[in-house]
Amino acid sequence: MNRFLGTGAVLVLVAGVSTGGCRDEHYYGPYRLEVPTALLERAAGQTFRLPLGDADLRQLDELDACIEEQQQPDPPPRETPCICDHPVLTVDELQLRVDYQVTNNEQNRANVLVWVGVEAPPDEPDPDVIEDLPRVEILGEHHHTLAAGETLGASFLEEEMTEIDLVFATSRHGACEQAPGALPAPRELLLGFALESEQLVRLALELTVRVRLTD
Repeated sequence: MNRFLGTGAVLVLVAGVSTGGCRDEHYYGPYRLEVPTALLERAAGQTFRLPLGDADLRQLDELDACIEEQQQPDPPPRETPCICDHPVLTVDELQLRVDYQVTNNEQNRANVLVWVGVEAPPDEPDPDVIEDLPRVEILGEHHHTLAAGETLGASFLEEEMTEIDLVFATSRHGACEQAPGALPAPRELLLGFALESEQLVRLALELTVRVRLTD
């Protein structure tokens, strides 16, 4: 069962000028998460699916067709997986930034983990790193200590998100022969936070994602 929230609508949209090979720039959010949840879970996550343009969707169709062909009784030989030839989005094309604010709504100090990750592959065991969200594979993390009533703002900057994409690409698609920047980037991310203090403390997280795609 998918324990994550849906992607949600684009609540804030800012289109940039397309220059220097940049397709456009969009801001998605804000998305709001709270812990503990209604089920008293200490972690909450948000699924974010990367926007795809017409060319990306055509590559996705080609990828699906290649995979379907390889599932036939007598498939044509291939040296690398289909996604190597049809990456849809590559690391070099994708420039992300995740801005967030986390608020302590209690009169006690709180330790909190804010993370970016992906869902573990279905054929692999649970990473089981985050309590209540065992399928999350963490790719990037920030740890904060909040005073009573404190609101803290921070970001996963573009350089950090590129490193996160590279970690994903090299671990999931190491069989591909292209350079790291040309490897397939994640098309779906999990964003969230978790209470690390033993005592239950009411916390809120607001996230905004900036997406810039380059040709």
